[in-house]
Amino acid sequence: MKKTFLSLLAALSMGGLLLSAQTIKNPEEGKYSISTGDVTLTVDAAKGGKVVSFKYQDKEVLSQTRFPNSFGSTFWTSPQSEWNWPPVAEYDRKAFKAEVNGNVLVLTGEKSERFGYRVRKEFKADAKNNSIAITYTIVNESGETRKVAPWEISRVPNGGM
Repeated sequence: MKKTFLSLLAALSMGGLLLSAQTIKNPEEGKYSISTGDVTLTVDAAKGGKVVSFKYQDKEVLSQTRFPNSFGSTFWTSPQSEWNWPPVAEYDRKAFKAEVNGNVLVLTGEKSERFGYRVRKEFKADAKNNSIAITYTIVNESGETRKVAPWEISRVPNGGM
């Protein structure tokens, strides 16, 4: 079966900080916190691998409003016209399998039976750059050529930090 991989690298960086250690912790079921320097990212593997918090110097950058699906940061496929609304459960709400290897957290979602894609999210702390790099991969397991693009959606509070 032909597999097509598409990756998008998005780096969340707060330049100019001091070099520091990086850590990955599992403070509660399904959630993982990744820290380096003044940057901390928390992802919920049990709920679609969504980034539920991104803090710089303990100040929250992402919206924490719990209005349906209007908080945090996540990854979907585009165009949206392919799936309309709500977002595809396998990419947005269903649990992702989590693996921690040193300073790397890898989340792998279920394959969507409707579209044949599986989403993989890799979070890597980089103490040298005081950043957390996120690599998203769309794995096409449909057996056919498909047109799809990456879409990261991050919600921030009105008015910023």
